[in-house]
Amino acid sequence: MSNERIDLTKHEKVLKELEELHDERGYGFVAQESYDASYSLSDLIAELKRCYEREDALIEALRIIRDDLDETIAQGHLPIKSTDGIDATKIRNFANDASQ
Repeated sequence: MSNERIDLTKHEKVLKELEELHDERGYGFVAQESYDASYSLSDLIAELKRCYEREDALIEALRIIRDDLDETIAQGHLPIKSTDGIDATKIRNFANDASQ
């Protein structure tokens, strides 16, 4: 699976063309089928945009966690490995890897 995002602009262009086709041809069988497909495509594009926004917010939160842990560890306020077995570097490394 690729880490690259789908370029939604070409799909939005197809959606616009389908809507224009529907407007030109009226409610014929082909036009209605295209119009129904445009609704599905419109929903898919909207949901994907919401997912991308949420992913961006989560990645930003992970970067903040990473940076805060870096700063806290560097200042000596948080031991790298505490007495109860929690390893701050593992948490920091996870946040770093996940935010890449």
